[in-house]
Amino acid sequence: MKIDINAFTGMRPAIAARLLDDTESVEVYNADLENGDIIPVLRPAFVAQTTMKVLAIWQHELRHLGLGQPLRLFAEHRNFVESPIANDTFGRLYMSDNDNGGLSMMDSTGTEYKLGVPVPTATPVVTAVNKRHGAVRFSPDTNSFTFTSASRWYRPYLFPDAKVTFTGDTLPGGIVSGTVYGILQATQQTGDVWSYTVYDTNDSNKTEVAITSAGSDVVCTNEKEGSLQNRAYVFTLVDAFGQESAPSLPTSTICDAASAVTLNNLLTPAATAGFPAPTIKRIYRTSTGASGETSYQFVGEIPASSSTYLDNLMDEELGEVLPSADWEMPPSGLKHLVELAGGIMAAHTAGEVMFSDVNHPYAWPDANRYSLDGNIKTLAVSQNTVFAITDGVIYSLTVDPDSGGVYITKLDGLTPCVSAEGVAPTPFGVLFPGQDGLYLIQQGVSSATNVTEKIISEREWKKYVVASLVGCFYDASYMAFFTKEDGTKGTFLIDFSSSQQARMRYISDWGTAVTVVPHGRHIFYASPTGHLDSSSIYKMFADENDGFVLATWRSKDFIFPTPVNFGSLIIESMAAEENVSPDEDTDINYWGGSIGGHLCGEITFAGEGTNIYPVKLSRLITVVVVADDEIRFSGAVKHNRYVRLPKGFAARKWHIIVSTAIPVSRIALGTSTEELR
Repeated sequence: MKIDINAFTGMRPAIAARLLDDTESVEVYNADLENGDIIPVLRPAFVAQTTMKVLAIWQHELRHLGLGQPLRLFAEHRNFVESPIANDTFGRLYMSDNDNGGLSMMDSTGTEYKLGVPVPTATPVVTAVNKRHGAVRFSPDTNSFTFTSASRWYRPYLFPDAKVTFTGDTLPGGIVSGTVYGILQATQQTGDVWSYTVYDTNDSNKTEVAITSAGSDVVCTNEKEGSLQNRAYVFTLVDAFGQESAPSLPTSTICDAASAVTLNNLLTPAATAGFPAPTIKRIYRTSTGASGETSYQFVGEIPASSSTYLDNLMDEELGEVLPSADWEMPPSGLKHLVELAGGIMAAHTAGEVMFSDVNHPYAWPDANRYSLDGNIKTLAVSQNTVFAITDGVIYSLTVDPDSGGVYITKLDGLTPCVSAEGVAPTPFGVLFPGQDGLYLIQQGVSSATNVTEKIISEREWKKYVVASLVGCFYDASYMAFFTKEDGTKGTFLIDFSSSQQARMRYISDWGTAVTVVPHGRHIFYASPTGHLDSSSIYKMFADENDGFVLATWRSKDFIFPTPVNFGSLIIESMAAEENVSPDEDTDINYWGGSIGGHLCGEITFAGEGTNIYPVKLSRLITVVVVADDEIRFSGAVKHNRYVRLPKGFAARKWHIIVSTAIPVSRIALGTSTEELR
């Protein structure tokens, strides 16, 4: 008869210790059980010290700018979204202050700005309306003229039958001042340079006018017959990051389609505290297309210091449609910023979920606001669905990638979220702490599922003071810092696998903020030190110089029908043997609390060479054997050596506690050594 454990898994506190599987643990600390062995985790590596209580931490991705990955630390709870623009030259990081409300942006220098671009307060004023005109030169050799201005705004857009007149001190031979000429032919030369031949509009045959000399100081004025327009003008502000505001109020004028309109009062407003200063202004005007649809199109831009502009363009020369017509500044109370695929961001107030414009995190149109019932605690994203998790129900808001429409569904059941900081997106859905366990919500599923129902009871769950949980998802595990009712602090992990029951384990680390670097598989966390106004920053499972934390694993209760007297023990490990003199390292300090008494000296066991020795910390294994709730054996042992247990102790209920600094692959108790071979 024996106990032979050669695979190790985590805890299910909801199940009585005697009913667990043989591989399961009643309590496990600081162990990685992924491959079935007990593997001690590495100690956390110290990274930095700061004189604030850190409640949010993020590793800012700036390697594409040669600036590394600096950690950003904050004294408020925050959410973070990296720039949706690949290799953003500004290295922008978008954030929400979840304690006070409000969105902000940080650039690569670490400077933080409020998110948004203030709208112009001035309205454009039309001060002059003239004909389009530009300086020209004539070529008798080609019998044509070209515009000499380098700026396209001063080159009237000409096409066959467009009307022009010429004025100047010395007109070329063949051209008569005041005569209206029509364009006979427009020929592109190189790049944006065109030459034009003309005819006298009084000539019904449209005979090309012969140019006999070049002339000098000539201006061409463009006309377009029968084309009066009611133009409206607006302007926007653009900051150094290329972020554009919503437009100013419009001004309008009636003019010919070939007019040169002078605008004034394009004033830059006084600087608004916290926002990047505007650097340029963009001017737009209305244009009506062939379909009859009118929209604002780009005319030109001027420096922020300028306040006038000459619009010398025809409709055919206008640029892109005004993108910010319906943009708004993000409301001041937005919290829990999240990102969806396709460059859309979302955030919430107490009763609304809002979405940004695509690839414009600073623009939040009113049309993208959705009111929900209940007090929204936080948002989380899975694929193209935003889950609004309230203090009662959960809503899914799914964005159609083609139409941009949002479809809202209320999930079944009441599953209130009790800790916004404990919510963790995962590859298979979103995990959040509920009142009676950890819940999973997934896209396309009608209700949330309690994934810890068979792991931990509601009574035990509440002992973690669930409202204080700070959680994340790392390497197929939900990880959360907890503070129990009795003040105990630590971290629990719930390990998920597609092929087996989820189970729990503990590690000793604890903190107030955590971030997972997805591609680097790194965890950074902040933990208060000294006093509440100071924090140390650590990288979890990363200190390869200081060795491993001792892992502790406590077996289930093995119940036998009749009393058993186990006389032999072996702990097997694949770790290399280490020769240690009995005189070395006899004063051993080990982690693990009161799991046993003082370490024992050597006891010869029959003809076997070893059993209990003073050993180096790097090879320390401490074993406690408990029979009928009494400690039968406690001591440090070498791995892969048989250990003799005290005689005369028969019991029905047995369990084993192992604390180890090396991987353990087997724990076995037998009535004899032969039984364990």
